[in-house]
Amino acid sequence: MFIVEKDGSLSYFKPIESSKNELGEELIRALKTAEKWSPGMQNEKLTTTRYLAVLSIKADTISKNLITPGIDAISITKY
Repeated sequence: MFIVEKDGSLSYFKPIESSKNELGEELIRALKTAEKWSPGMQNEKLTTTRYLAVLSIKADTISKNLITPGIDAISITKY
């Protein structure tokens, strides 16, 4: 989970329980280096918005030692 602030910057990076691993950490690292996003709007005013990023991993791309899993897709949902 992360927040898009009123100025478009990203903050409050928090992995959910099931993603507290290297993949979750890598997703957070990538989000921290991202350019500013468009902030949320409510009643024609800028607002902070929470997002959830979900990793989808193909089982056949995960190696036995789990060091180089392949990421199939990243889905980002506003909630």
